[in-house]
Amino acid sequence: MPQMALGTTTIENIVAHDAAALEKDLSGLKPDGAISLPGVPQIVTRLQQMLSDPEVGIPQLVPVINYEPVLVGRVLQMANSAALNPTRKKVGDIRAAIMRVGFDLLRSAALAYAMRQLSQAHQVKDIRPHMEALWERSAWTAAVSFVIARKFTRVNRDQAFLGGLMHGVGKLFILTRAAHYPFVLRDRTKYAMILRKWHAPFARSILTGWRVNDEVIEAVSNYENLNREVSGEDPDLTDILATSFLVVGHTGRMQDLSMTVERIASFSRLRLSITAVEDTLEQAKEEIEDLRLAIK
Repeated sequence: MPQMALGTTTIENIVAHDAAALEKDLSGLKPDGAISLPGVPQIVTRLQQMLSDPEVGIPQLVPVINYEPVLVGRVLQMANSAALNPTRKKVGDIRAAIMRVGFDLLRSAALAYAMRQLSQAHQVKDIRPHMEALWERSAWTAAVSFVIARKFTRVNRDQAFLGGLMHGVGKLFILTRAAHYPFVLRDRTKYAMILRKWHAPFARSILTGWRVNDEVIEAVSNYENLNREVSGEDPDLTDILATSFLVVGHTGRMQDLSMTVERIASFSRLRLSITAVEDTLEQAKEEIEDLRLAIK
């Protein structure tokens, strides 16, 4: 028994050491500077920047995307999904696919490709399960955001999808740093506190470097602030992302969320009930699944 207690204490000390080391690492990175996700293919960074350039059109994008066949496949899969192809008329070339998905969803497809490449890298093998869980939630949140934006708001559905997909980009960056201090991942409470403190500034830095729309950056930075005050009564992208994140997090136990939903500002601005959410998700089940699979 004494040995077991000593072992437990030793593990706790190592966890505490790694948590402090990760905090020190993050605090030294200056998130207000230029931060980038490690391991992201250069083609993805280039595409993210091209998609914010008003002078860039489909003719300039096609040869860049064609350079990477896996990315071509993702864009085609998204273009032919139930959500974007209700007539079931498939497109088979990348130019037509870009025209159908638009630039915001093209950004999402590029990021999905980058995350798949990153998750397969040897240097992240120890954190791969955590990375895949984070990406799974991002994919679900993106698809649910798309549906909620289309059904209940005037917010652009493609930007809602992009916001949902990128909501965890700061957490992903922190996870790549945590790979150097792996024992911190054993304490969910400590690690969650680190994420809450740091993910927003790092997400803002990464997305600013990619020249992502300010509304998306604002939503990704503030979706966890459930009591956020806004001017006006119309729901915005942050409300959609906050709601979708909570809904996905309560999958299979929606009644738990129903007990507090009246006190959550984003639900109030969207004028949503749990019943309305459940009915909408059921009706859009095929679309959500198609969108999710297109970016996994």
